[in-house]
Amino acid sequence: MQNLNFLPDSIKNKKNLKHLKLYKYIFIFLWLICLIQFIVFVYLRNQNNSTDNLTVVNSLNRTQKESEVSLKKNETFLAFDSFLKNINNRIDYDNCIINNNQISMEFTAENINSYYNIIKDIENSDKYVIIKLTPPNNSFDKLKFQLILEVK
Repeated sequence: MQNLNFLPDSIKNKKNLKHLKLYKYIFIFLWLICLIQFIVFVYLRNQNNSTDNLTVVNSLNRTQKESEVSLKKNETFLAFDSFLKNINNRIDYDNCIINNNQISMEFTAENINSYYNIIKDIENSDKYVIIKLTPPNNSFDKLKFQLILEVK
């Protein structure tokens, strides 16, 4: 006398079918959520790759510009070094300032002819453009003047 309340098999099957339907809907719902998350993941990964490529291109452009500036400074120093090696024996200079592409120097000349020779030597070297030239000042029997040169 254990089963006094009798349930027909059709009712048991309906109940099982309801549970199966519920499990199917839950499974489909979870599967759709996973699919949507996967699509969003792929989209965001592509977005991230495109921005990474842009930042790499921007950093490469910035690095290239910085290397061009440093190369120009290096050329300035090399040209100035060769300038000093060529005329160091003949020309006496007191002060030298290198700023980007410009060289500012203060020279001392014995007389007016050496003043003209210094200017002529610089112009003949074809590596520099004279931007500013101050007139010679007499101090202690020597002529002092200042030149601002730009490397070509």
